[in-house]
Amino acid sequence: PEYPERVPQVVTALEAEFRPYPFRGFTLVGVSRDLLHRSGTDGTAFLGGMVLGSQALDPPDFALALPYVAHEASHQWFPFTVRVVPPGGRYMAEGLAQYGSLRAVASLLGQEAAERYRTHGLPDWGDGDFSAAGYFRYAAAGYDQALADLPEAPDGQRIIYVKGKLEWEMLPRQLGHNRFRRAMTRHTREH
Repeated sequence: PEYPERVPQVVTALEAEFRPYPFRGFTLVGVSRDLLHRSGTDGTAFLGGMVLGSQALDPPDFALALPYVAHEASHQWFPFTVRVVPPGGRYMAEGLAQYGSLRAVASLLGQEAAERYRTHGLPDWGDGDFSAAGYFRYAAAGYDQALADLPEAPDGQRIIYVKGKLEWEMLPRQLGHNRFRRAMTRHTREH
């Protein structure tokens, strides 16, 4: 499969955003999607690695698995390197992981693909739930709340995946990407 061989590219893209990879090794574990769903998740990260649905290890196209894998890989920095605490700590880590997935898409697939992912989702990747368009659908349905007040329910997780990514992505747009990247790298190194 193509994808496991490309995981180092994902980590390199995230290193450019956050700081050098903080651990000695990286373990990638594939399990059946059904098993993951029965455990209540689509994937999970652990210190120095991640567990993904086996379909992510052999997708028909690298672009299909990239946001998913980059999200889980971003957890090596947030919360495993930089501790995030309540209120909103769990969701801050999820928002940063989604921001990491956006930056990995930009780095590996190009800025046009990242803009499409940000605004409408990537083609053949979900229904655009993790995009600005998805956020506006959730907000119109009454699910929007302050990030620190989101419930642990799936609706709260959906909002943070979208809103958190968009809010973190707004900062480099305001500050300039290089300036924000330097600040983020310094913060992850110091904390």
